[in-house]
Amino acid sequence: MGRRRLSGLGLLVSVALVAAACGRSVPDGSAPPVTLVPVKGGEITVGINAAPTNCSPNTIAGDTWADRLVLEPVLPSTFFVSPGGTPAPNQALVEQAELTSTNPQTVVYTLNPKAVWSDGVPIGVADFVYAWQQQRHLSIVPGDTGNEPTTTMGYRDIASVTGSNSSHTVTVIFKKPFSDWQMLFNYMMPAHVMTAGGAIAHCNGINPAVDLSGGPFVIRSISRSGTIMMVKNPRWWGIAPSISVLRIKVARSSAQLAAWVKDGVVQVAQPDSFNPGFLQAISEDPYVMSESGISARFLQVVFAMTSPACQPLAMREAIAYSLNRQAILNSVLGWANAGIAVSTSHLYSESQGAYPSLSATPSALVAGNEPSSTTTTLPPASSGSPYPATAVPSVTRSLLQAQGFTRSRGGLWHNVAGKPLSLRLAVDEADTWASETGRLVANQLRAAGFSVTVLPASSSSAAGIALASGNADIGVIPYDSTPYPSQAIAWYTPLLGQPGQAGSKDWGNLDNATLNQLLSNASAELNPVTATPLYNEADKLLWQQMATLPLFSEPTVLAWSDYVYGVGPNSQGPSLLWFPQTWQTRAVQPLQRRGPPPAKSS
Repeated sequence: MGRRRLSGLGLLVSVALVAAACGRSVPDGSAPPVTLVPVKGGEITVGINAAPTNCSPNTIAGDTWADRLVLEPVLPSTFFVSPGGTPAPNQALVEQAELTSTNPQTVVYTLNPKAVWSDGVPIGVADFVYAWQQQRHLSIVPGDTGNEPTTTMGYRDIASVTGSNSSHTVTVIFKKPFSDWQMLFNYMMPAHVMTAGGAIAHCNGINPAVDLSGGPFVIRSISRSGTIMMVKNPRWWGIAPSISVLRIKVARSSAQLAAWVKDGVVQVAQPDSFNPGFLQAISEDPYVMSESGISARFLQVVFAMTSPACQPLAMREAIAYSLNRQAILNSVLGWANAGIAVSTSHLYSESQGAYPSLSATPSALVAGNEPSSTTTTLPPASSGSPYPATAVPSVTRSLLQAQGFTRSRGGLWHNVAGKPLSLRLAVDEADTWASETGRLVANQLRAAGFSVTVLPASSSSAAGIALASGNADIGVIPYDSTPYPSQAIAWYTPLLGQPGQAGSKDWGNLDNATLNQLLSNASAELNPVTATPLYNEADKLLWQQMATLPLFSEPTVLAWSDYVYGVGPNSQGPSLLWFPQTWQTRAVQPLQRRGPPPAKSS
């Protein structure tokens, strides 16, 4: 499989230019190679294997991989996350975004005066006010209360949003400092549409009448089969796209995506999950290029802290030491990306720059030096050392025996009353990697003497709610990381509210006063140099509490026909379509005239 690394827009453009004119050889050598050259206009069809569900990624219903991908070139954001993993201002919308004061924290956005929605209405302060009101959970749209915001993080800390300079200057004043203010005001919706009849309350999918464009493409139509057709936004004021039409086509599976690429039905394919067959198909096609990588999503085993089965720390540790995370990783995705290792962080994906390097191997875990049966724990988690990547049965045995459990001849652990040690495992079946991982986690726990019942869930939220409501004891759930570490407040504290509401994803009902304070202080620290040690301490405490057991980051892959170029993945950011202006189609170069031009007649 072809691999190349992209580290920003400049490199992406340069790669495109280098590839602009290259030879295309027939595999069997029966015909001479042809030269492909870039052409203006044309269309590109992108194939994905998950359908969008809502008109706004800022609602729980629309907070999906597919919704964000489809709406990235349509809905404007103040900042985007570059392929290098750092926030960068969207200069087409925001000419300047400046932190002008720290007491109180004040951010001033100077908007491009040319910025307008695709119906001609200027993008201005009203759109910022709507975003703030909707995402701090104070809806201003009648009937809109059922659409929970993706998160209230940051928006709840804002005191006021005001405009000046004909609404082209937006001033945001915070009542409490919020360090990750660049994550705010993304996928902005047109306030004049949203406040006219409660549009979002009736938005069960992408809707051209609601999703007005403030980006380079506008949604023209959606077919009955779900294919979304986008065309150049005639009111777009920024860098113009080269292609004229961009289509999004939804496949039933990654296998269908591979067939579509081979047959020319789509020119670009990005599955949210894939299997060995997909990789083999695109690798064997000489006219398809591809790149694999590590996504910003990672899997964790999550413990229900209020469940009788997992409430004791010793029980959570016993479960953790029963799992061979390395073997699970090898089985689930070793074929997909050999560069992925067992996770060492509760806060970041392995693909992120802030991801910690692996700590020195604890002396107790050096090969051939497994702890003895009298050992009940490994080096303290407060040291920052991750749990071992492989199982340590002797530690599991010691921890369970210390709690009064005995193992029968049949292999199951029983309490003093003879009741088997049972666990209910919730698994996000919508995530292929989580589904397969859940099966292996269950098998390993059964082999370690636990009785395990697997509870399939339709989504990560559904699996999380099963944990939070007491219907499951542990879960295998994916987490989407970003460059904004304050998101850990939603994952590991009750500070946003009940799990599943206002952006709270504290599925395990973790409520540790020290951790709450650490993360709260870190999210309010405007100096990242000062905030980083706080987040590091929070991560150490999470290892010590064994609230979750990080497993591994998920792989990603992108395939594209050699008839297109300028295409590049953005595993760090929101989607593939973060900057489609670099995309171009290529065509076979016309035959050149041979020899000198014919002489003119006298």
